Amino acid sequence: MLSLPPPEHPGNHVTLAMALREGVPRAYSAIFFSNSERLGWWFIAVTMLVPDMGIAGLGGVILAGALAWWLGFDHDQLRAGHLLFNSMLACNTVAWLHHGYAFPTGMFIGLWFAAAFGALLLSVGMGAFFGNILGLGAHSFPAVAVSYVLYFLTWALMGPFQLATAARSDLVDLTMLPPMLRAICQGFGSMLFMPVALPGALTMIGVAIQSRLTLLAALSGFAGGFAGMQMLGLSLEPSSVLWCGFNFLLCGVALSIGYYTPSRASLMLGTVAAFLCAPVAIAVATALRYFELPASALPANLVILAMIYALKQRRQPGALLPNLHASSGPELSARLRCLEGVRFPFIATPAVRLPFEGERIITQGFNGPLTHRGAWRHALDFEARENGLAWSGSGESLEDFATFDTPVIAPCDGTIARSTDRVQDNEPGRNNPETNWGNFVLIQSDAGPLVMLAHLRHESILVTIGQRVQRGDLLGKCGNSGRSPIPHLHLHVQTSLVTGAATRPFCLGQYLTQRSGDAGWIYHTAGLPAEGQIISTASPDRDLQALHAGWLPGEYRWRITREGQPTKEEAIVMDFDDTGCYRVSSRRHRAGFRAFLRDGEFFCTDFDGPGESITCLLALILGRVPCIQQPPEGVTWSDHFSTVPFASSPMRWLHDTLDPFIGPSLAEYQFTFAKTNKLRCSLYRDSQDTVRMPHTVEAELAERCLVKSIKARFDNGQLLCAEMVQYSVG
Repeated sequence: MLSLPPPEHPGNHVTLAMALREGVPRAYSAIFFSNSERLGWWFIAVTMLVPDMGIAGLGGVILAGALAWWLGFDHDQLRAGHLLFNSMLACNTVAWLHHGYAFPTGMFIGLWFAAAFGALLLSVGMGAFFGNILGLGAHSFPAVAVSYVLYFLTWALMGPFQLATAARSDLVDLTMLPPMLRAICQGFGSMLFMPVALPGALTMIGVAIQSRLTLLAALSGFAGGFAGMQMLGLSLEPSSVLWCGFNFLLCGVALSIGYYTPSRASLMLGTVAAFLCAPVAIAVATALRYFELPASALPANLVILAMIYALKQRRQPGALLPNLHASSGPELSARLRCLEGVRFPFIATPAVRLPFEGERIITQGFNGPLTHRGAWRHALDFEARENGLAWSGSGESLEDFATFDTPVIAPCDGTIARSTDRVQDNEPGRNNPETNWGNFVLIQSDAGPLVMLAHLRHESILVTIGQRVQRGDLLGKCGNSGRSPIPHLHLHVQTSLVTGAATRPFCLGQYLTQRSGDAGWIYHTAGLPAEGQIISTASPDRDLQALHAGWLPGEYRWRITREGQPTKEEAIVMDFDDTGCYRVSSRRHRAGFRAFLRDGEFFCTDFDGPGESITCLLALILGRVPCIQQPPEGVTWSDHFSTVPFASSPMRWLHDTLDPFIGPSLAEYQFTFAKTNKLRCSLYRDSQDTVRMPHTVEAELAERCLVKSIKARFDNGQLLCAEMVQYSVG
């Protein structure tokens, strides 16, 4: 199955009882690629409609959990249910066979124990094998393997299997439903070894309440599989897909929301996978008919793993994006992925810092008309200006140019891979086509890219091949060597160590650009400035970094006053996860976010919860805070925040269901420092669907508690004031 990171218990020792309390329900919800305990308990209740099936499956999960704990298997995998759900399926197989064979008590207990224990061991073994060899999960292959062993074993001991048919009421069969809807319900019931309409309908209701996207993915998979059966010329009666319909549901859920972030492309992939599953199911069922074995979930497992493994070979992600937030549920994972795509559009692009201090102008950018063409189109040229001019005096001397002899610094940490400084500088207006790059330094960045700085001054390079450099170290001086008619600094990232190798796309990290129409500056976390843009370095502010790094773990109590409403209090808890990121959650609401300080910039991510929580305003105002020195002209930056937390409950459901397919509903805010320790953000007027969102938010920063007060004014003029009144560390 898909690996879902389990929730953590900071500071608490996890006992067997705690592990089972979390792992048992998750073993059931894992069938639908969820880690929801609430959904798992619902499924357990549904299985109890057939008590012997329900008790056998639940007992098998508990037994497997106790054995896994005793044998010392990974506790996190146990708590996540990954080691247990195959045991549940295998024990349900024993109960299903018992309906036809009526095993003696001793034989039933022996088979049940063997099924639980064997599925546990196979889950561990096959999971490790599939993970190490293919980079995939084992899915329900262990349960399928154990089931086939049970089929053969019981056939050898007691003859061919014949299921005793029992009369069922119209209510249990839901005969009042349209045939196709009843077949879908039976498919959902088959996921829990109960191919009956009423348990299937209850299963489908539980899925719909927990996640509308999961239900949509399952239904699209069923439609794709049914279409595949139809195109093969098989019977179009809904009953004709009963034996394999749950395979179609599995394909839809696994590929539409499990492995990939929910989107139009992933929904189409799940539908196509179910379509392909139809002929595979028929072929597998035909082959196994000679052994009197059912196809079980083998067709879905084969199709899912084959498609995932094939798609892992892609060089570009394309429209299908891996689900990086699988543990958050499909709705939230889709929202976060869409939001991150807008907030961090250059996250997958190599980033380098500016190789100089102060201001420059970009005189030639990517696909520049002069020399940045073809294989060398990904490059930037920088020139300095003095009083707005590239040179002073007559411009006949190199010393007349503002760029000439200015320092060139390392734009990244790395090792000097190649360099030369023996090329003479050209006189202004002349070129040296024999040595295109002139004097250059090539850095093998610690992050991977090969960074080239070219046209440096003759005999100015201060580093040697093999020398380690850190970002900001002096490398040499700007010159006019090589193919360079006037002094400028050339920057690109290339594909190999060969001089003249093709360039590759990159971006600049943490820089300032001048706002049009005034002298203010705009901060960019990463980006690619346009040709003619005035650009400047963003100097770090150590005091501001220390303030954001000093947030202490503990409980913070806030007093919140909103006009026209009574004063209330809300406590938030802050601690750290395994990666060192801040983890903030509310005790009053199911809301929280993660935050981290990286490369002198503070970020908040992964917010989930309603807009009524103070954590929502914290995540908004602290979304992205550059810890940089403020230029005298001032600096602004922009960021996006989802409108969904501020929407009404029905609208949240609608957004969660539709946004993955029609695009995210986002609001853009502009941020600035009102003072050194005061942040302010304002909503852009062209943002859509922002009626309930705050128009402006102000926050006062403080040591140790990071934010001591917040003021938010909404579009209706209502003012919200929140003050941190108490905190206890620890």
